[in-house]
Amino acid sequence: MSRLAAILPAAALLASCAGTGPFPGAPYPAGPSYGTPARPHHGPEVTYLCDDLTVVVVQYGLRTVIAKLNSGYELKLPLQAVGSGFYATPTHSFQVRTGDGLWSVAPRPPVPCRIQR
Repeated sequence: MSRLAAILPAAALLASCAGTGPFPGAPYPAGPSYGTPARPHHGPEVTYLCDDLTVVVVQYGLRTVIAKLNSGYELKLPLQAVGSGFYATPTHSFQVRTGDGLWSVAPRPPVPCRIQR
């Protein structure tokens, strides 16, 4: 019984600390501190312009590449092997090389890409 008597005040204190977000009924936003939304880590972003005018955006620190196609469609390509610099789906691929890249849409041959500065 004495254990329960010691735990009850601590539980009441914790319950009084629990609150709502910025207005009643709203939870606190997710994140490491109040008011900071949780976001995945993004490393530096590099933009490539390919000879067919496709724009490929590489965000280092993530396991995907975003290809912004001329039609306005954005395609996510997952990394195929850690450290390989090769991102692909069954029909699209992008390979990061030193200072440039190769963009491919099956069954066409790869198109060279250069870093936008």
